[in-house]
Amino acid sequence: APALNEKGMTLATTFEDEPYEYPDGSPVNNATRSYNGTTTIRTAIQNSINVVAVKCLEKVTPDLGLKYLDNFGFTTLAHGTEADTDANGNVWSDAGLATALGGITRGVTNIELCASYASIANGGNYIKPIYYTKILDHNGNVLIENTSVERSVIKESTAYLLTSAMEDVVKQGTGTACQLDNMAVAGKTGTTEDYNDLWFVGYTPYYTCAVWSGYDNNEKLPDYARNFHKNLWKKVMTRIHKGLPEKNFSKPASVEKLSICSETGLLPRAGCPVITEYFDVGTMPTEYCDQHFYDSDDYDYNYDEDSSDQTDSTAADTDNTETPDSETTDSNDNSDTTDDNNNNEDNSDSDNTDGSDDNSSGSEDDSSYQIDYY
Repeated sequence: APALNEKGMTLATTFEDEPYEYPDGSPVNNATRSYNGTTTIRTAIQNSINVVAVKCLEKVTPDLGLKYLDNFGFTTLAHGTEADTDANGNVWSDAGLATALGGITRGVTNIELCASYASIANGGNYIKPIYYTKILDHNGNVLIENTSVERSVIKESTAYLLTSAMEDVVKQGTGTACQLDNMAVAGKTGTTEDYNDLWFVGYTPYYTCAVWSGYDNNEKLPDYARNFHKNLWKKVMTRIHKGLPEKNFSKPASVEKLSICSETGLLPRAGCPVITEYFDVGTMPTEYCDQHFYDSDDYDYNYDEDSSDQTDSTAADTDNTETPDSETTDSNDNSDTTDDNNNNEDNSDSDNTDGSDDNSSGSEDDSSYQIDYY
Protein backbone atom coordinates (compact mmCIF):
# COMPACT_ATOMS: atom_id res chain seq x y z
CA ALA A 1 0.00 0.00 0.00
CA PRO A 2 2.64 2.64 0.85
CA ALA A 3 4.57 1.85 -2.33
CA LEU A 4 1.56 2.76 -4.48
CA ASN A 5 0.13 5.38 -2.17
CA GLU A 6 3.09 7.70 -1.65
CA LYS A 7 6.33 6.24 -2.99
CA GLY A 8 5.61 6.72 -6.67
CA MET A 9 5.53 3.02 -7.52
CA THR A 10 2.90 1.42 -9.73
CA LEU A 11 1.60 -2.06 -10.45
CA ALA A 12 4.00 -2.03 -13.41
CA THR A 13 7.06 -1.24 -11.25
CA THR A 14 9.52 -4.11 -11.56
CA PHE A 15 11.88 -5.87 -9.16
CA GLU A 16 14.31 -8.69 -9.82
CA ASP A 17 13.04 -11.97 -8.42
CA GLU A 18 16.37 -13.59 -7.59
CA PRO A 19 18.22 -15.17 -4.67
CA TYR A 20 18.14 -12.59 -1.88
CA GLU A 21 18.99 -12.33 1.80
CA TYR A 22 17.77 -10.54 4.89
CA PRO A 23 20.31 -8.23 6.61
CA ASP A 24 21.27 -11.11 8.95
CA GLY A 25 22.23 -13.27 5.97
CA SER A 26 19.28 -15.65 6.09
CA PRO A 27 17.68 -16.34 2.69
CA VAL A 28 14.38 -14.94 1.48
CA ASN A 29 12.68 -18.00 0.04
CA ASN A 30 9.88 -18.14 -2.47
CA ALA A 31 7.34 -20.89 -1.89
CA THR A 32 8.41 -22.59 -5.10
CA ARG A 33 12.11 -22.24 -4.28
CA SER A 34 12.52 -20.81 -7.76
CA TYR A 35 13.01 -17.34 -9.23
CA ASN A 36 11.52 -15.60 -12.23
CA GLY A 37 13.74 -12.62 -12.95
CA THR A 38 12.15 -9.27 -13.74
CA THR A 39 8.72 -9.21 -12.07
CA THR A 40 6.06 -6.52 -11.77
CA ILE A 41 4.34 -5.70 -8.50
CA ARG A 42 1.05 -6.92 -9.98
CA THR A 43 2.51 -10.31 -10.86
CA ALA A 44 4.23 -10.56 -7.48
CA ILE A 45 0.92 -10.03 -5.69
CA GLN A 46 -0.84 -12.47 -7.98
CA ASN A 47 1.66 -15.28 -7.45
CA SER A 48 2.90 -14.48 -3.94
CA ILE A 49 6.52 -13.78 -4.80
CA ASN A 50 8.29 -13.31 -1.47
CA VAL A 51 11.50 -11.84 -2.81
CA VAL A 52 9.65 -8.99 -4.49
CA ALA A 53 7.59 -8.35 -1.36
CA VAL A 54 10.75 -8.02 0.77
CA LYS A 55 12.55 -5.84 -1.78
CA CYS A 56 9.52 -3.58 -2.07
CA LEU A 57 9.29 -3.09 1.70
CA GLU A 58 13.03 -2.45 1.84
CA LYS A 59 12.58 0.38 -0.66
CA VAL A 60 9.51 1.73 1.14
CA THR A 61 11.29 1.27 4.50
CA PRO A 62 9.97 -0.99 7.28
CA ASP A 63 9.22 2.02 9.50
CA LEU A 64 6.76 3.41 6.97
CA GLY A 65 5.30 -0.04 6.40
CA LEU A 66 4.67 -0.42 10.14
CA LYS A 67 3.06 3.02 10.25
CA TYR A 68 0.61 1.95 7.55
CA LEU A 69 -0.25 -1.26 9.41
CA ASP A 70 -1.01 0.81 12.53
CA ASN A 71 -3.28 3.05 10.50
CA PHE A 72 -5.07 0.02 9.08
CA GLY A 73 -6.18 -0.80 12.62
CA PHE A 74 -3.77 -3.51 13.80
CA THR A 75 -3.27 -3.27 17.56
CA THR A 76 -0.95 -6.23 18.21
CA LEU A 77 2.20 -4.88 16.56
CA ALA A 78 5.51 -4.42 18.34
CA HIS A 79 7.23 -1.02 18.14
CA GLY A 80 10.38 -1.56 20.17
CA THR A 81 9.03 0.09 23.31
CA GLU A 82 9.05 -0.99 26.94
CA ALA A 83 5.70 -2.68 26.33
CA ASP A 84 7.41 -4.88 23.75
CA THR A 85 10.05 -6.21 26.15
CA ASP A 86 9.85 -9.90 27.08
CA ALA A 87 10.78 -11.60 30.35
CA ASN A 88 14.36 -12.02 29.19
CA GLY A 89 14.80 -8.33 28.46
CA ASN A 90 14.54 -8.69 24.68
CA VAL A 91 12.89 -5.71 23.00
CA TRP A 92 10.84 -6.63 19.95
CA SER A 93 9.92 -4.51 16.96
CA ASP A 94 7.96 -5.34 13.81
CA ALA A 95 9.74 -2.63 11.82
CA GLY A 96 11.70 -5.25 9.90
CA LEU A 97 11.76 -6.79 6.45
CA ALA A 98 10.15 -10.03 7.67
CA THR A 99 6.96 -8.03 8.17
CA ALA A 100 6.59 -8.02 4.38
CA LEU A 101 5.79 -11.74 4.64
CA GLY A 102 3.78 -11.53 7.85
CA GLY A 103 6.71 -12.37 10.11
CA ILE A 104 5.58 -10.31 13.10
CA THR A 105 6.03 -10.75 16.82
CA ARG A 106 2.53 -11.44 18.13
CA GLY A 107 0.51 -12.01 14.97
CA VAL A 108 -2.85 -10.38 14.27
CA THR A 109 -6.46 -11.14 15.05
CA ASN A 110 -8.90 -12.32 12.42
CA ILE A 111 -11.27 -9.42 13.01
CA GLU A 112 -8.53 -6.80 12.52
CA LEU A 113 -7.25 -8.55 9.42
CA CYS A 114 -10.76 -8.58 7.98
CA ALA A 115 -11.23 -4.89 8.77
CA SER A 116 -7.97 -3.97 7.05
CA TYR A 117 -9.04 -5.63 3.81
CA ALA A 118 -12.47 -4.08 4.13
CA SER A 119 -10.68 -0.73 4.12
CA ILE A 120 -9.40 -1.49 0.64
CA ALA A 121 -12.83 -2.66 -0.45
CA ASN A 122 -14.28 0.62 0.91
CA GLY A 123 -12.09 2.73 -1.35
CA GLY A 124 -9.40 3.33 1.28
CA ASN A 125 -11.77 4.17 4.16
CA TYR A 126 -11.10 2.26 7.40
CA ILE A 127 -14.12 1.51 9.62
CA LYS A 128 -13.35 0.15 13.08
CA PRO A 129 -15.23 -3.13 13.63
CA ILE A 130 -18.06 -3.06 16.15
CA TYR A 131 -20.24 -5.90 17.43
CA TYR A 132 -23.39 -3.91 18.15
CA THR A 133 -24.89 -0.56 17.21
CA LYS A 134 -27.16 0.08 20.21
CA ILE A 135 -28.72 -1.45 23.32
CA LEU A 136 -32.40 -0.88 24.16
CA ASP A 137 -34.35 -1.37 27.37
CA HIS A 138 -37.65 -3.28 27.50
CA ASN A 139 -39.51 -0.12 26.47
CA GLY A 140 -37.37 0.44 23.40
CA ASN A 141 -35.40 3.32 24.86
CA VAL A 142 -31.76 3.56 23.80
CA LEU A 143 -29.45 2.82 26.72
CA ILE A 144 -26.17 2.64 24.82
CA GLU A 145 -25.39 3.66 21.27
CA ASN A 146 -22.23 2.51 19.58
CA THR A 147 -20.81 4.41 16.61
CA SER A 148 -17.84 3.16 14.65
CA VAL A 149 -14.76 5.28 14.05
CA GLU A 150 -13.87 5.96 10.41
CA ARG A 151 -10.78 7.40 8.74
CA SER A 152 -9.12 7.46 5.36
CA VAL A 153 -6.00 5.26 5.26
CA ILE A 154 -5.09 5.23 1.54
CA LYS A 155 -6.17 7.09 -1.58
CA GLU A 156 -9.17 5.82 -3.52
CA SER A 157 -6.89 5.19 -6.48
CA THR A 158 -4.51 3.09 -4.37
CA ALA A 159 -7.42 1.02 -3.10
CA TYR A 160 -8.58 0.33 -6.65
CA LEU A 161 -5.10 -0.64 -7.82
CA LEU A 162 -4.71 -3.08 -4.93
CA THR A 163 -8.14 -4.47 -5.66
CA SER A 164 -7.27 -4.88 -9.31
CA ALA A 165 -4.12 -6.87 -8.49
CA MET A 166 -5.95 -9.00 -5.95
CA GLU A 167 -8.63 -9.77 -8.52
CA ASP A 168 -5.83 -11.44 -10.45
CA VAL A 169 -5.03 -13.54 -7.37
CA VAL A 170 -8.51 -15.03 -7.64
CA LYS A 171 -8.70 -15.14 -11.44
CA GLN A 172 -5.35 -16.76 -12.15
CA GLY A 173 -3.14 -16.74 -9.08
CA THR A 174 -3.06 -18.56 -5.76
CA GLY A 175 -6.75 -18.01 -4.94
CA THR A 176 -8.59 -19.47 -7.94
CA ALA A 177 -10.56 -21.81 -5.67
CA CYS A 178 -12.37 -18.76 -4.26
CA GLN A 179 -14.03 -17.61 -7.46
CA LEU A 180 -17.76 -16.87 -7.17
CA ASP A 181 -20.32 -17.22 -9.93
CA ASN A 182 -21.34 -13.88 -11.42
CA MET A 183 -19.53 -11.80 -8.80
CA ALA A 184 -16.19 -9.97 -8.78
CA VAL A 185 -13.81 -11.18 -6.06
CA ALA A 186 -10.48 -9.79 -4.87
CA GLY A 187 -8.40 -11.38 -2.15
CA LYS A 188 -5.16 -12.83 -0.86
CA THR A 189 -4.03 -16.21 0.39
CA GLY A 190 -1.63 -16.75 3.26
CA THR A 191 0.28 -19.77 4.54
CA THR A 192 2.88 -20.19 7.26
CA GLU A 193 6.04 -22.09 6.45
CA ASP A 194 5.05 -25.43 7.96
CA TYR A 195 1.36 -25.22 7.04
CA ASN A 196 0.39 -24.54 10.64
CA ASP A 197 -1.88 -21.70 9.55
CA LEU A 198 -3.78 -20.98 6.36
CA TRP A 199 -5.64 -17.81 5.44
CA PHE A 200 -7.86 -16.45 2.75
CA VAL A 201 -9.10 -12.90 3.05
CA GLY A 202 -11.29 -11.76 0.19
CA TYR A 203 -14.01 -9.30 -0.68
CA THR A 204 -16.64 -8.50 -3.24
CA PRO A 205 -18.37 -5.17 -3.94
CA TYR A 206 -20.75 -6.22 -1.14
CA TYR A 207 -18.91 -8.04 1.67
CA THR A 208 -15.47 -8.84 3.12
CA CYS A 209 -14.69 -12.20 4.75
CA ALA A 210 -11.53 -13.55 6.42
CA VAL A 211 -11.05 -17.27 7.10
CA TRP A 212 -8.25 -18.82 9.16
CA SER A 213 -7.65 -22.54 9.23
CA GLY A 214 -5.42 -24.25 11.80
CA TYR A 215 -5.20 -26.03 15.15
CA ASP A 216 -5.23 -24.30 18.53
CA ASN A 217 -2.11 -26.26 19.49
CA ASN A 218 -0.25 -24.94 16.43
CA GLU A 219 -0.06 -28.37 14.84
CA LYS A 220 0.80 -28.81 11.18
CA LEU A 221 -2.23 -29.19 8.92
CA PRO A 222 -2.39 -32.47 6.98
CA ASP A 223 -2.34 -32.45 3.20
CA TYR A 224 -6.06 -33.15 2.86
CA ALA A 225 -6.99 -30.09 4.97
CA ARG A 226 -4.95 -27.45 3.14
CA ASN A 227 -7.80 -26.15 1.02
CA PHE A 228 -10.37 -26.13 3.78
CA HIS A 229 -10.13 -22.37 4.35
CA LYS A 230 -10.74 -21.59 0.69
CA ASN A 231 -13.66 -24.00 0.45
CA LEU A 232 -15.21 -22.54 3.58
CA TRP A 233 -14.77 -18.98 2.32
CA LYS A 234 -16.44 -19.83 -0.97
CA LYS A 235 -19.37 -21.65 0.64
CA VAL A 236 -20.06 -18.87 3.12
CA MET A 237 -19.77 -16.09 0.55
CA THR A 238 -21.86 -17.98 -2.01
CA ARG A 239 -24.76 -18.17 0.44
CA ILE A 240 -24.37 -14.55 1.53
CA HIS A 241 -24.45 -13.32 -2.08
CA LYS A 242 -27.39 -15.45 -3.15
CA GLY A 243 -29.89 -13.28 -5.00
CA LEU A 244 -27.66 -10.21 -5.10
CA PRO A 245 -27.20 -8.52 -8.51
CA GLU A 246 -23.87 -9.12 -10.21
CA LYS A 247 -21.56 -6.21 -9.54
CA ASN A 248 -18.03 -5.17 -10.42
CA PHE A 249 -15.59 -2.97 -8.52
CA SER A 250 -15.97 0.66 -9.57
CA LYS A 251 -12.94 2.36 -11.07
CA PRO A 252 -12.47 5.93 -9.75
CA ALA A 253 -11.81 8.84 -12.09
CA SER A 254 -8.31 9.11 -10.61
CA VAL A 255 -7.30 5.83 -12.31
CA GLU A 256 -6.55 5.43 -16.01
CA LYS A 257 -5.59 2.46 -18.18
CA LEU A 258 -2.49 2.70 -20.35
CA SER A 259 -0.47 0.49 -22.72
CA ILE A 260 3.07 -0.10 -21.47
CA CYS A 261 6.10 -2.29 -22.01
CA SER A 262 5.54 -5.36 -19.83
CA GLU A 263 9.22 -5.59 -18.87
CA THR A 264 10.09 -2.03 -17.98
CA GLY A 265 6.70 -0.52 -17.11
CA LEU A 266 7.46 2.41 -19.41
CA LEU A 267 5.70 3.63 -22.52
CA PRO A 268 6.23 1.09 -25.33
CA ARG A 269 8.30 1.45 -28.46
CA ALA A 270 8.27 -0.77 -31.53
CA GLY A 271 9.49 -4.19 -30.41
CA CYS A 272 8.24 -3.96 -26.81
CA PRO A 273 6.03 -6.72 -25.38
CA VAL A 274 2.92 -4.64 -24.67
CA ILE A 275 0.32 -5.00 -21.92
CA THR A 276 -2.29 -2.66 -20.51
CA GLU A 277 -2.13 -1.58 -16.87
CA TYR A 278 -4.02 0.69 -14.49
CA PHE A 279 -2.32 3.75 -13.04
CA ASP A 280 -3.08 6.60 -10.69
CA VAL A 281 -3.20 9.59 -13.02
CA GLY A 282 -0.33 11.13 -11.05
CA THR A 283 2.04 8.18 -11.60
CA MET A 284 1.42 7.36 -15.26
CA PRO A 285 4.73 6.76 -17.05
CA THR A 286 5.99 9.57 -19.27
CA GLU A 287 9.28 8.06 -20.45
CA TYR A 288 9.68 5.52 -23.21
CA CYS A 289 11.24 2.08 -22.87
CA ASP A 290 14.97 2.11 -23.63
CA GLN A 291 15.35 -1.65 -24.00
CA HIS A 292 13.12 -2.59 -26.92
CA PHE A 293 13.27 -0.35 -29.96
CA TYR A 294 14.70 -0.30 -33.46
CA ASP A 295 18.06 1.40 -33.86
CA SER A 296 19.69 2.44 -37.11
CA ASP A 297 22.31 -0.25 -36.52
CA ASP A 298 19.57 -2.87 -36.72
CA TYR A 299 18.99 -2.18 -40.40
CA ASP A 300 20.84 -4.03 -43.19
CA TYR A 301 21.06 -1.85 -46.24
CA ASN A 302 21.53 -4.81 -48.55
CA TYR A 303 22.86 -3.32 -51.79
CA ASP A 304 26.14 -3.04 -53.70
CA GLU A 305 27.41 0.53 -53.48
CA ASP A 306 29.69 -0.10 -56.50
CA SER A 307 26.79 -1.04 -58.77
CA SER A 308 24.68 2.08 -59.03
CA ASP A 309 22.70 0.58 -61.90
CA GLN A 310 21.29 -2.32 -59.81
CA THR A 311 17.51 -2.20 -59.65
CA ASP A 312 14.64 -3.83 -57.84
CA SER A 313 12.66 -6.26 -59.93
CA THR A 314 9.54 -4.21 -59.44
CA ALA A 315 11.11 -0.77 -59.78
CA ALA A 316 13.39 -0.78 -62.81
CA ASP A 317 14.23 2.91 -62.54
CA THR A 318 15.19 2.85 -58.86
CA ASP A 319 18.82 2.46 -57.81
CA ASN A 320 20.20 1.08 -54.55
CA THR A 321 17.00 -0.38 -53.10
CA GLU A 322 17.13 -0.61 -49.29
CA THR A 323 15.92 -3.76 -47.62
CA PRO A 324 15.58 -3.20 -43.86
CA ASP A 325 15.94 -6.26 -41.68
CA SER A 326 13.70 -5.61 -38.68
CA GLU A 327 14.26 -7.37 -35.39
CA THR A 328 12.19 -7.42 -32.27
CA THR A 329 12.84 -8.71 -28.81
CA ASP A 330 10.13 -10.60 -27.02
CA SER A 331 10.17 -11.22 -23.34
CA ASN A 332 7.50 -12.31 -20.97
CA ASP A 333 6.79 -10.64 -17.67
CA ASN A 334 7.42 -12.93 -14.80
CA SER A 335 5.36 -13.32 -11.88
CA ASP A 336 4.00 -10.93 -3.34
CA THR A 337 2.94 -10.49 0.20
CA THR A 338 0.36 -11.22 2.41
CA ASP A 339 -1.04 -12.13 5.15
CA ASP A 340 -0.61 -13.41 8.58
CA ASN A 341 -1.51 -15.77 11.29
CA ASN A 342 -1.76 -15.77 15.03
CA ASN A 343 1.68 -17.24 15.63
CA ASN A 344 5.09 -15.71 15.94
CA GLU A 345 6.67 -16.80 12.63
CA ASP A 346 9.65 -14.96 11.26
CA ASN A 347 11.02 -15.19 7.72
CA SER A 348 8.39 -17.56 6.33
CA ASP A 349 9.01 -19.43 3.10
CA SER A 350 5.46 -20.15 2.69
CA ASP A 351 2.96 -17.54 1.76
CA ASN A 352 2.45 -15.19 4.58
CA THR A 353 2.93 -15.59 8.20
CA ASP A 354 1.87 -13.78 11.27
CA GLY A 355 1.59 -10.41 9.75
CA SER A 356 -0.78 -9.02 7.22
CA ASP A 357 -0.35 -7.39 3.89
CA ASP A 358 -2.82 -4.75 3.00
CA ASN A 359 -1.80 -3.92 0.11
CA SER A 360 -4.36 -5.15 -6.82
CA SER A 361 -5.64 -7.21 -11.58
CA GLY A 362 -5.87 -8.28 -14.81
CA SER A 363 -9.36 -7.09 -15.59
CA GLU A 364 -9.51 -5.17 -18.81
CA ASP A 365 -13.00 -4.04 -18.01
CA ASP A 366 -12.83 -0.44 -16.86
CA SER A 367 -15.90 -1.00 -14.73
CA SER A 368 -14.41 -3.81 -12.67
CA TYR A 369 -11.82 -4.21 -10.57
CA GLN A 370 -0.53 -8.55 2.61
CA ILE A 371 1.25 -13.35 0.60
CA ASP A 372 1.10 -17.01 -0.16
CA TYR A 373 3.65 -19.62 0.23
CA TYR A 374 2.88 -22.99 -1.20
